[in-house]
Parts: sequence; C-alpha cells; structure tokens
Amino acid sequence: LWLAAGALGLSAQALDAAVAGGIVTTRPHPAFRHPLIRSAVHSGAAPGELRRVHQALAGATDRDSAPDRRAWHLAEAVIGLDEDVAAELERVAERARGRGGYAARAAFLVRAAELTPDPRTRAARYLSAAQAHLVIGDTAMARSVLDQTEPDPGTPTARATAQRLRAAIEWLRGRAVLAPSILMPAAAEVAAFDGQLARDMVFEALASGMMTRDRTVGMTLDDLARQALTMPWDRSARPAIPDVVMDAYCTRIAEGYAAAVPKLRDSVEALLTGDLVETGMPIALMAYVGAEDLWDDRGHGAVMERLAAIARSQGALQALGVVLYALAVNELWAGRFDRAESCYDEADELAVALGTVPKGPSHRVELLAWQGRRAELLVGTDDAINRWGGQLGFAVMADNAYHALTILELGAANYPEALAWARLGYENDAPGQGNLLLPDVVEAAARTGDPATASAALARLTERASLSGTPWALGVLARSRALMADDEQAEVLYREAVKHLADTAIVTEQARTHLLFGEWLSRRRRRPDARTQLRTAYEMFTDMGAAGFAERARLELLAAGEHARKRGAHAAYDLTPQEKQVAVLAAGGSTNTEIAGRLFITTSTVEYHLNKVFRKLDITSRRQLSALLGDAVKAV
Repeated sequence: LWLAAGALGLSAQALDAAVAGGIVTTRPHPAFRHPLIRSAVHSGAAPGELRRVHQALAGATDRDSAPDRRAWHLAEAVIGLDEDVAAELERVAERARGRGGYAARAAFLVRAAELTPDPRTRAARYLSAAQAHLVIGDTAMARSVLDQTEPDPGTPTARATAQRLRAAIEWLRGRAVLAPSILMPAAAEVAAFDGQLARDMVFEALASGMMTRDRTVGMTLDDLARQALTMPWDRSARPAIPDVVMDAYCTRIAEGYAAAVPKLRDSVEALLTGDLVETGMPIALMAYVGAEDLWDDRGHGAVMERLAAIARSQGALQALGVVLYALAVNELWAGRFDRAESCYDEADELAVALGTVPKGPSHRVELLAWQGRRAELLVGTDDAINRWGGQLGFAVMADNAYHALTILELGAANYPEALAWARLGYENDAPGQGNLLLPDVVEAAARTGDPATASAALARLTERASLSGTPWALGVLARSRALMADDEQAEVLYREAVKHLADTAIVTEQARTHLLFGEWLSRRRRRPDARTQLRTAYEMFTDMGAAGFAERARLELLAAGEHARKRGAHAAYDLTPQEKQVAVLAAGGSTNTEIAGRLFITTSTVEYHLNKVFRKLDITSRRQLSALLGDAVKAV
C-alpha cells in the first residue's frame, strides 16, 4: 500500500486527514472504517483516477507472493482490450483451480475473456468460465457466460464444449431427459479431434441416461451404452476415473451383469484411489452405482466419504449436494437414522445457498419408509413419482419411491401391497437399485403366496450375488433362499445369512434377518429360540428408529410369549435443520471455524445457532451436547 502511495506521489502524512475524518483506520493496517464508506469513495472517484490507483497497486504487488491480487489490479487498470493482462488472469485462474477455488477461477476467467482481443480465444475463455460456474452450482451465470460464445464458438473442441455445457445446464434446470441427445452427437463429432473431451461427454450422457432411463428423449439407454462402447477414441492411454466408471456401467447395460462385475470392481477401486477433478456434471451422480450393484457396503461408504471430502475442500457445492444424498443412504443402511437426516438437511441447506429449491421429502423417501412415517412418505413418494418422475423425467426418483413404499409395507407386514410396489422396480431392473430390491421381492412374493415371482427373483439374485461374492450379497441370498427352502435347509440358511451379514455395516439387513429367522422359528413352535431372534430384531429396530419393523417384531415377540414394552423412537428435539447440523458437528468435536467451513456459513452464524441449541436443550456445554446427541455424532 505504501509503495503504491509513493508511486502516486502521496506521502504517509496524507493518511492523517482520512483518519481524523473517521474514513479509515490504521489498525491492524490501513483500511476503510466501514464497507459503505469504501463503496461511497469508490463510486465517487473518476474512472481515470481509479485506473491510476489500480495500476500503482499492481506495480507494488509482488508477482510471486500475490499473483491473484496483482492480476486483478492490472485488469482494473485496463481500458479496452489487452491480451497480456487477459493471459495473466488466465494463469491465476488455473492457479485458483489447483487449490480448489472454483468461484475465484470463474471470476478471473470472465474478466480475462472480457479483455481478450481474439474472438476464438475469447470464446474459449468464456467456455472455461461457464464450466467453473457450473462446478460451483451457479447455472444462471453459467448460461449467461455461455451465451457470450455464440458469435464464434471456434474449433470443433470449442463447439463440443459449448454443447457439453448446455447439456449440463439443462440437467441442472431439471431437463435431464434432453442431455443425452445433446451430448452424444457432439461427442461423436469431436472424438477424432479431442478423445478425452468425447469421453467426458459420453460419461455425462450416461449419467443423464441412468437418471432418466426410459424417459430419455431421442435414444434408449441401451443404445447409448452400445454407442459409448464403440466410440472411435484412442483406448491405449491410461483411463481416468470417469473412463473406468463409464466402461463398467456401459458393459453392465449392454452386455449384462456377469460381463460387468470385474469392471464394476475396477470402478470402485478407481474412485477410491484415482485422481479426481470435477469438470462438469458431478461424478457422484454415478459413483454410488457400482458399489450398490456389487452389494459392496464398505466400498460405497469409503467412496462417498472421499468424494465429500474432495468436494468440501474444493468448494464444489453442486457435487457436495449430490454426495450428501448418497452419504445419507449409507448412514441409513448402518441404522444411523439421525445422521442420515443430518445429511439430507445439509443437502437442503446447500440447495438454498445455491439458489435452488430444497428437495424435501421426495429425496428422503427411504428414510421416511424405515421410520414408518406413512403420511409424510406418501407426500414424498407422490412428488417423486408424479413430478420428478413424470414431469421432469427422473425415472430414478420414481424407482426410489417404489422401493421406499415396498419397505414401508414390508415393515407393516402388508405383503400384497409390498409386492405390488416391488414389481415396478423389479421390472425396471436398474443397475444398483435393481439388485438391492431383489431380497424384498422374494420376501413379499413368498409371504403373499406367489412362488413364480419369488422363484424368478431368487434366480436373478442367485446369479448376481454369487458373482459379486460380498458378505452383503451372500447374506441376503442365504436369507432369500431360506424363505423358499424346506424346514431342513431353512435353519442352516438363516444362520448362514446372520453370519455373512455380521461382516457388513448393513444393520438394517442384519435386523431384518433376525426378524425373519425369529418368525420362522415361531411358526415351528420353537418359542425360546424364536424369542432370542425376535428380541434381537426388536431391539435393533427400536434403537435405530425403524418404527414399522419394530412394531412387527414386537407383535411377533408377543405371539412367541414375551411381552416387549413398546418404546418410542429417538427423542426429537425442537431444532431446525441447520441447528441440528451445527449441534451434531459441535458435539463431534468440531470448532466453530471448522463448522463454518463445512456448512459454508460464518462463525458468528455458528455461534448464533449454538446459543439457540443450548437454550432449547437446557444445557451449557459441548460435553453435555455430546452426551445428549449420542449416536448422531458417531459418524461425523
């Protein structure tokens, strides 16, 4: 600052009048006393004066220690076009990306484009800026910047990139059904010029297609997968993470489960260990599918935790929002419903921060089903099926709703209703989701007296679980076989299921296995053995808050001769979603600064929420908070 003042011919004493007038302060360094004063001084200055000041500040700023600030001052000192300054801004934009600063990168690139004389170079910089805006979830700005490229989209690569960004914008605006038909022709056109860009575009077309499925406009998912497997790009180079994932899922869709299993394993490994940089649609949109399709609970959890950490460190809010939904499902499987709800709440808070509408109950239907909250679930599933699935074309949302309704009715022992909902997802057989539904179809069909459907579902489950070979897969297979077996085999199979599932983190399936085993024993009049299994199931369901299944277990336990006191679910404190998030993180040991960084709020906002939490819970310390919240903090 003093060097710049000297270059402008100002002495240190020139500051005295401003200090005396209350305009600036000098501690810890000279600065305007209030942002409004700064704004008034800035708006009152002549344009030429401002450019002189920025030029002096750029000259006084060290290129190595503060290149970002120096480049910005240079840009503000320019009138007209200047390629040298534009190139400097582009360099600092890349530096910002290297440290995860996508918002800063977007701002630098927009200004660089504005200063660029060459039309094609300008278009390329606008494209890069639009891409950076998409990564941080700002679709409105991305679209506005992208429109600046229309006069001259440039090379084949630039034209394809523009189409890629338009598809991503359509996706984020809720019109994902259009994305594959935008992306695939553009990918085919650019494959000979830029193979990596073509790969990325096909990956994103596949992500869209797997979300929209039979509602995709212009092509089927099977056609898309087959085109992707025959794209004319160089396949000799080491594949990036999206390439590995794409190859696995396209093989799964076009060639079947058996051919895909080794590639699905490779995709999980790549997501766990490979270099990951978000460049467009979040990779998390498909990252969970491989682990789900393999019944790989540990891989699923580890991948999602890694993607969440990367998204937080890079400020990639759109990607983080997607990951949080997958993390919620992981917590749900583990029976940590409080933690699952916190993930959903944080995702909704991020949606508000990004200027979009929170997804609400339509995106947490599985949790509502496990909790037995029928009225809320019906609202969420109606929205998921009719608006998300019907109007917006997200078939995955409708399938999620069918699965949730299946779980709800199984918990209430309404087997015909459960089978009716399960059939819808079973017939769709979507990668990942289709496999997780198979044990539900077997149970509902067996209990309804539909051996043909039960046998068909069991045959599919037998083939796929045997190929997967994970404890989760083998556990639900053994349990499903027990439902269809004679008395001599059934007990062995139930015990085998219990043993396999004990090696997983899927607490919901463990509890269901104890329940089904106990019901089977009870019907064989082995009441002491039945009570042991049913008591275990009841306690597990009650502890996790699975009200419907807990009641089913309680009634079975009562029929087996043991009276189980009806217990309520977890205590529900009157906390708002953000208060709950702050409370859980604080109870887990995070500082106010760490909480602010994780939730993208200020430390003063954290303090405000904590004060309200303490008052509502009638406590005075974080230690008391940790004791009260209990299990909710264990997964943080």
